[in-house]
Parts: sequence; C-alpha cells; structure tokens
Amino acid sequence: MRAAYSSLCDVHRHCLPEFLSRSSAGYGLSLPADTNPRVWGTASALARMDDCGVGRSILSVDCTGVVIHAASRSGALSRACNDELAAICAEHPDRLSFWAAVPAASVDGACTEAARALDRLGAFGVVLPGSIGDVRLGDPVLEPLMDELDARHAAAFVHPNVYSASAMPRIAGFETDFFCDVAGAAFNLIRTGSLARHPNIRFVLAHAGGFMLPRMDFMEMQPGGLIPFALWQHESHRRVSGRGLFSDEAAMLFRRFYYDTAHSASAGTLNQLKDTVGAGHMLFGSNYPAAPGTSTLRALESFRKITDQWSDADRRAVMHGNADSLAGGGRR
Repeated sequence: MRAAYSSLCDVHRHCLPEFLSRSSAGYGLSLPADTNPRVWGTASALARMDDCGVGRSILSVDCTGVVIHAASRSGALSRACNDELAAICAEHPDRLSFWAAVPAASVDGACTEAARALDRLGAFGVVLPGSIGDVRLGDPVLEPLMDELDARHAAAFVHPNVYSASAMPRIAGFETDFFCDVAGAAFNLIRTGSLARHPNIRFVLAHAGGFMLPRMDFMEMQPGGLIPFALWQHESHRRVSGRGLFSDEAAMLFRRFYYDTAHSASAGTLNQLKDTVGAGHMLFGSNYPAAPGTSTLRALESFRKITDQWSDADRRAVMHGNADSLAGGGRR
C-alpha cells in the first residue's frame, strides 16, 4: 500500500464491469467510444484506492458512458450490472459496496429491481438520474418508486444525466449541464412536495448539488417563495412562510439532502457547504475514473488541506462517519 490505509470513504466512484463492455449490444445499448479506456478491474481499482489512501468505495456503473435507461432491455441490463457488482463487493466487503442501478424509465421495473437489490443483494442504495428525457426526479410519475425507497429507508444517489438540450456546440454536457441537472432534480423534489412526502429517503446529491446552493438567495427572493406555500403543509415544513422562505427555513430544506464533494474540493465550495448544511450532510466523492487520476489526486490533496482546518468531529463525519450512517451504521 503506497499510501497509509485510510478510513476515507469515496461515495462517488464509478466502474464499468468488463462483462458490460463485452455484451452491451445484447442489451440494446451502444457504448460511446470514450468508454473503452475506463474498462474496470477489481485489482487495479483497489490498488488505485490504496494509492489515494481511500479505505472504502461505493461503486456505481459509469453513468457518463453507460446510461442504463437508454438500453432497450434496461431491466435486464440493470439486473446484470447489479449481480456483477454484488459479486465483486462480496469478495471485498470491507472495502467495496455499490449503488444499485435501476431502469428508471420503467417505473414498475425500477421498483422491482430496487427492492431486489436492496433486500437480496445488500446494495448500499440506488443511483437515480437527475432526469430521464423530459421527466425530472420528483415528477409524480416516479411516485411509486419514491414510495418503494421510502418504505425501505433507502439511500438514493442522485447523479446528473446528459439530457437532450445538452447538444450545445463546443460545450460538453459534463462541463455545465451536469450541474444544472442535479440542481434541477433537487429543486423539483422540493417543489413537487416529493421530498416532504418521502422523509425516509436519504438523498445524496452528486457534485455538491451542482448549481443548487449558490441559488439559495433566489429561493428567498421569489414572490410567494419558489416553493408554493400550498405544497408545504407537511408536518416537517410548517415553518415555511406564505411570503417566501427565510434563511433558516431554506437551510432546513437543503439539509434534507447529503452532498458529495466530487469536483467540488475548493475552499469556497467546501466551506459554503459546511456553513449551510453542516458537516453532518457532506460526503467525500471523487468521480474517479471519470475524473482522471491526476485530477483526483489534486482534488484529494485540496480536500485534505481544507478539512484539516476543521474540527476532528467534522472531518471524521465527512471522511466516513456520514457514509457509515447512511449504511445503517454498519458496513455492507
């Protein structure tokens, strides 16, 4: 081990199981050409974790190269991915867990696979796209899936998706639209009342919530509040004013989410997150290998330099304590 074994838990670490690269066409999925360099192997992944001082990773299928719901046989593809990841993690239970893929474009199929992965395969949680075509997370059509996850007190990793409007010339979707997509999903979960109706789901927003936190002031400035008062009769949100959201009330809503630090390891972003939602709602994430190894190491160095200035309790919470709590206090 080139770096000291660490208790650091990486909740945003992608993988592309070899079977998927070999057999994707059989599931009606065409992999982009840039997917091939990220074909994943367990031994190399563990070695890379050692290099970075990461003790544990929560894996998810590489969403930037593999869009589960785009496959014509998305249900079968989700099951195959989850079976493969469960087998990999079972060989290294102290170091690897996984976010289960679900065919979110098929609500019934997503409910079935989420239940199977959580109840039988021991998944850490499920990964959900911020949007699927014209449907954003929080849309009423997804209510049965939200009910299923809420009943299981599940963790749900909200990962951005490249949507149809992302085809802007000379601007890659991951450069801007990813951050819009995850923020839009969070706002829609709030605005539709889905967040309030499902208090047991622990939502984890990738990339520090994208463009969400910088727009807290916008929520407060809107007449009647960005979140209509009529939608907020839920018991846990009765402090919301009909004239808008006050800062403490807006922060209360933001604290319903957890935030990973992938591509967000600057002092400004990390300290804003800590000041707004508290270290108890932050999780370390790297986005490796979608983020190149050199970028990952630089981000990790920045993360450690900044969090070294925090209290021991806050630093431990972000490094692994919050992830342990999401898993029910134990390691799966």
